[in-house]
Amino acid sequence: MFQLLAFQKGSLESENYDVLQLIITLSVMTMFLIILFYGFNLTNRVVGPIFSLKKHMDAVNQGKDIPSFQIRKNDYFAEIVQPYNELVEKTKKQRID
Repeated sequence: MFQLLAFQKGSLESENYDVLQLIITLSVMTMFLIILFYGFNLTNRVVGPIFSLKKHMDAVNQGKDIPSFQIRKNDYFAEIVQPYNELVEKTKKQRID
């Protein structure tokens, strides 16, 4: 499309040029929305677990009896959930003893 616009600009009629300009504008806007959606999704998958972990840590620190920490299926940092839960269980046992 861009080659057509660059090399044949002089031969395009003004109506065709306007249509081509509209197509390019809509394509760019669509790509922007797709990138925005995936960026938001990625940010949510990274920041969500960190926020949840902080809330869970605060509750554990206050001595509340809460269930083990879980994250959503597609979230990042899944590899730290099991070691963290084991640490919390050890901490609870030490408080009891």
